[in-house]
Amino acid sequence: MVRVLACLALALLAACAQACRTPGERRATLVFVSDLWGQLEPCGCSEDMKGGLDRLAAYLAELRETSPVLLVDAGDALFDQEAYRPEEEVQARIRARAVSRALLRMGLSAKVWGERDRVLDASAWLPEEVRVEGPAIRRVGGIAVGLLPLGEPPDPAAVQKQADELRSRGAEVVVGLAHVRRTEAIGLRIAGVDLVVGSHMESVPEGDRTVAVEGPPPVLYPLGRGQGVLQVELHLRDRGKPFSIVAADAPREEIRALDERIRAYEERLPPARAPAAAPRGGGRGDRRRARERSPAPA
Repeated sequence: MVRVLACLALALLAACAQACRTPGERRATLVFVSDLWGQLEPCGCSEDMKGGLDRLAAYLAELRETSPVLLVDAGDALFDQEAYRPEEEVQARIRARAVSRALLRMGLSAKVWGERDRVLDASAWLPEEVRVEGPAIRRVGGIAVGLLPLGEPPDPAAVQKQADELRSRGAEVVVGLAHVRRTEAIGLRIAGVDLVVGSHMESVPEGDRTVAVEGPPPVLYPLGRGQGVLQVELHLRDRGKPFSIVAADAPREEIRALDERIRAYEERLPPARAPAAAPRGGGRGDRRRARERSPAPA
């Protein structure tokens, strides 16, 4: 069972705690950033100064102490404008190169190329192997994760076909990467993928709020300009559970009580039988825990 709640910004957290790990279960952590817009330092857009690539680096290092991590940039990381005057280009290039180098040092595994990554030539700063310009597979913790950039607007038939092709190549989870404004997120509930992560904002205020559209599939947008990340914990098991939604402002006591109820429910479940045939795509047997949070202030 998976639950959705807020943790500083947004979270999709697994209901089962670490102690509930089952034999044969595989786990890994996916971390998504989007709409960085060349932001290196805390953005000053809130009283507690969210963001900062140094904080993100420390946060990822902490995560890697307990779990294999796949870092994905969903797009629009390098530039904060669609065009620059000649006298502004040098500074814009410096920031973009610094962001590129920082992400690579953090272990960037995949990057979608948005229009704010193309404003000036940045091809020398990010190697070809991290770019995702079509269906791709990345492996983390023994799990094959399919990454599928979605067109604008996405074609449901094409998405289904490409997702099926990724699964035929071994993908156990397929994540759609959408370059669509947050105001249009509701239209991204497209069959074939297990999760959609969005990017693209046309103004600063758009990125100051998260977006979470209930699935299937769930559609999630991290905070823009590095104010927060989307963390997805993958728990692959032999049997799946339905989604259970918790109010975003649920107090911690209520969340703990929900965990206890879920744990008691799982203990009453009969042992899983060996399946006669693996379900196509394996998506329904997945356990996912997604958590978007702002890295803690230094």
